[in-house]
Amino acid sequence: CVRRTTCPRGGRGLCGGDPTGYAGRVKVLLVGNGVGEHAIARALLRTARPSDPVDLVVQAGNPGLDALGAPVIFTATDAAQVRAVTREHAPDLVVVGPEAPLVAGVTDAVQELGVPVFGPTAV
Repeated sequence: CVRRTTCPRGGRGLCGGDPTGYAGRVKVLLVGNGVGEHAIARALLRTARPSDPVDLVVQAGNPGLDALGAPVIFTATDAAQVRAVTREHAPDLVVVGPEAPLVAGVTDAVQELGVPVFGPTAV
C-alpha cells in the first residue's frame, strides 16, 4: 500500500475515504527492465492482496517482466521520457531500479511532478 499525507487527486486521495490513508488498488511504474526489476515486480505482485491489488506499468524489453505488467517503451535514462510516461499512466508510485536512471536524474524529474518515487535523487 502507499500512504500519502496529502492528496494530489483533489481531496479524493488513494484511500477512497479510508481515514488510515491506505490505498486499495495501487498503480506502480517500474523503471528498468533487468533482473533486479523483475524481482521487484514479482515481490510487489506477491505482497498484493485481493483488497489491495497492484497494477504494474513496466519498461518494455524483458519478456519475463512484460508478462507481469503493462509494457511501455521508453528509455530509462531519459528523464523527459520517464516524466512523459508518468504523466500518461498516472502511477501512484514510481520505482527506479537501475543506477543509470538515478544518476541521470529520473527520480528528481518524477518528484517534480509530485509523484512519490522509490530511489535516491541525483543530487
